Amino acid sequence: MATGDMAENMDAILIRDPMGGATPSGVRDHNERLVLSLIQRHGALPSADIARRANVSAQTDVAARAAAYDMPGVVVDGMDPVAVYALEFNPKGSWYRGDVAASCIFEMSDGVVFTYRGSWCAEGCHTSWNGDWRIIGEKGTLVYDHDNDPLGQVLAGDEGFHRPLTELEIVPSPLEFTGMHGALREMLAFIRTGEKPQTECHDNIKSLSMVFSAIESAERRERVEVEV
Repeated sequence: MATGDMAENMDAILIRDPMGGATPSGVRDHNERLVLSLIQRHGALPSADIARRANVSAQTDVAARAAAYDMPGVVVDGMDPVAVYALEFNPKGSWYRGDVAASCIFEMSDGVVFTYRGSWCAEGCHTSWNGDWRIIGEKGTLVYDHDNDPLGQVLAGDEGFHRPLTELEIVPSPLEFTGMHGALREMLAFIRTGEKPQTECHDNIKSLSMVFSAIESAERRERVEVEV
């Protein structure tokens, strides 16, 4: 048996939920452990690959959504969730029984609107684990794709319907370690020195509230306020 086949078979064994008719919280815990074990074994994987190996549904994928919903608070310091309208669905061509794609509109503080779209069964043009981002402000736009350095344009004048733009000068990131490696190093640094990491529980609990509010909105098919 080839090494790759052995790894696939190990993943197939892992995706069998030993809890049978477990509670939703138990299934969520199982899926979170499964996703983390896949990342441990295979390293950083595109979301579609994780979905194929883990067979997790959008509704129980708490860890992945929470990671995505952390980002707005990182981009705009102090921005909090207010409400959400979410739609979950199972696209044509999906290899899952349940809903594995979602579109969400989040109302944030200060009138900011954050839209999220994710799918576990998209074929081709996969995003990184961190997703692709477009941040639109009053005077320009910043684009962050495939974990590459961000690109941006800002206003350079007031003439015309499409006003003149200039390329935004991006300040290089001071981070030596990024991704899961960087996150683990920051966690260990906090344990050893008490230095506050970029994201910590007081922000992350808001992201988790966004996840559960989005699930509730999708089930009720209506706008739901986010309670932290």
